[in-house]
Amino acid sequence: MSCDFVKGNLEMELTIPTAPGAGDVRKFGWMAQGQGAYAYFEFDGEAFKVSSGDGEGHTQSEEIAWNTDWTNVTTLFQIRWDASGFTFLINGGRVAKISDELNMPRVPLSPYISNETGGDTIIVQQIGINGAQEMFHIESNFDEN
Repeated sequence: MSCDFVKGNLEMELTIPTAPGAGDVRKFGWMAQGQGAYAYFEFDGEAFKVSSGDGEGHTQSEEIAWNTDWTNVTTLFQIRWDASGFTFLINGGRVAKISDELNMPRVPLSPYISNETGGDTIIVQQIGINGAQEMFHIESNFDEN
């Protein structure tokens, strides 16, 4: 079973082992798998950015300077999703805001972590969601046979 959410505060305590570098592909935040709707932090090679997509082809991203204080220590990454858009915070400090209505998903989203970078791993300490407007339980179709 999994859950999708409409709005709310996603908190992820993660340890990112290295600063963004060539070939890095990491994403963590909100996503509707296969629908192009998302709001997440992203490593895209040497760039660290926040990105959003509405599921209808409208996207937006903003590059953020990586702070070495976030490397290889437990760091709190938050995405607050409300009527005004997405606010991205790291260790409680606001690093970006995406509020263009064109880039707001119109579908429920789930917590998402992807680490396609070879050789090292994102360590997940804790994931939490609070203040969600709605929550949907999704039954799995997984067949163990």
